[in-house]
Amino acid sequence: MDYNNNVMAAVYRCIILAAAGDGKVSNDELDFATAATEDTEQWYEFTNSMSGIFSKALDNMFGSDEDEDAEETVELDVTALEADEIKKIADDVLNNLAKCENASDIKAYTSICASVIPENFYNHIIDTSFNLCGTDNSDWLPDKNEIRNIKYLCSEFGENFKELQKKYLDSLTWYADDLLGDDLTVESCGEKTFTGFEDNTADAVLNVSILAAYADGDFTTSYQTIAEHWFLAACDIARATGEKVVKVPDNMGDYIMDLTNAAQEPLHEKTGNPYTLMDDYDANIEKIAEIAQKVPEYIEDSIKNALSHITDSALNRLTIKNAYFMCDYDNDGGPIQYSTMDIYGDMVKQSINHHEEEAINTIGKILGVDEDAMYGIIKRLENGEMGGLSYN
Repeated sequence: MDYNNNVMAAVYRCIILAAAGDGKVSNDELDFATAATEDTEQWYEFTNSMSGIFSKALDNMFGSDEDEDAEETVELDVTALEADEIKKIADDVLNNLAKCENASDIKAYTSICASVIPENFYNHIIDTSFNLCGTDNSDWLPDKNEIRNIKYLCSEFGENFKELQKKYLDSLTWYADDLLGDDLTVESCGEKTFTGFEDNTADAVLNVSILAAYADGDFTTSYQTIAEHWFLAACDIARATGEKVVKVPDNMGDYIMDLTNAAQEPLHEKTGNPYTLMDDYDANIEKIAEIAQKVPEYIEDSIKNALSHITDSALNRLTIKNAYFMCDYDNDGGPIQYSTMDIYGDMVKQSINHHEEEAINTIGKILGVDEDAMYGIIKRLENGEMGGLSYN
C-alpha cells in the first residue's frame, strides 16, 4: 500500500494502528473502518469546501494582493476504501506491530505512520480512532492498549489526549457530563414509571419549564433536549440540597415522553391537543393555529399549578434558569412565528418571544422573587453566568 500517495490509506493506517493496540483487528472493526472511510470522504469534502468559502470571503472583505506569491491549494484525493483495502492495511499494521519488542518500538512505528498525515486530519483521526476502538466493547470503551496507541498518536499530532478522550466519553451518554462537575456522580435507579410530579424534584422543575416554553402555543423540541434539561435540573437540585449523587432511570426515553405528556395534558384539556393533528399538518394548520392562539389565555394558571410542586425556596433560581434555557432551546416551528429585526435589518425568529418572556416573569412572581432580583437573574442568564446546557 502506497501511504505516501494515498491519503485515505495513510489516515486509516493510523486509525487501525489504534484499534490494533489489543493485538488484533476484529471483523467488526474492519467493517466499521470500511464504512467510516465514506464518512471521512464526506467530512473532507465538506471541510475543504467550507475552507474555500471562508478564504474567498476574506479576499472579498480585505482584498487580495495578486502580486504576492500565493500558496497553491493542494487538492487531495480522499476516496473511500474498499473492504479488501482496509484488510490489507490491517494486515500490514499487525505485521509491523508484531516486530515491535517494546513501547519505544511502537512509538517509533506510530511516528512513521503519523509522518505522512496532513495536519487538518489530526483531530478527525483521533475521533474516529476512539469510535473504532469501542466497537469491540459492549460499553464502547477502548482497551487500555488501544488507549495507549491513541495517546501515542495524539503525541505525534500535538493533540490534547485528555480533552479528546473526554469529548468521546461525553458522547457515550445522553446527558452532558460536564454538568456533573467534580462534585457529582451518576447512579442508575433502574427502570422507573412516571406516576406524577413529586415536590422539589427534577420532574417538578421540568414541568414548569415545558409550560414556559409552551406559553406561545408551540413547543417544538426533541425528547433528547427535554431529557438534557431534566438532567440539568437534577444536577442543580443535588447541589442546592447538598446531595452528591444524581439518580437516573434506565428507561429515560419512555420516562421523559410520559412526563412531557403529563405536563401538557391539563392545558390541552382547555385548548385542545395540537399533536393529534400533526400527522396531516398542512390540512390541519388552521386548527393547530387556533389551539396555539388559545394557550396564552390559560398558561398562567397552568404555570401556577405546576409551581405548587416547588415548595423549597432553594430551588427558585434554578427553576427560573431551567425554564429560561428551555424557552431558548424551543425551536418554535409551528404556524405562528415571532420575529425581530437584527442589526443588518433582516427579520429573524426570536429565540425567546414575548409570551415566553411573560411566562418566565410569571414564574418569578409566583415564586416570590422581587423585580430587581428577577432582573439580575435574567441578565446573568443572558450573559451565560449561571451555567446550563449552552455554557459548559
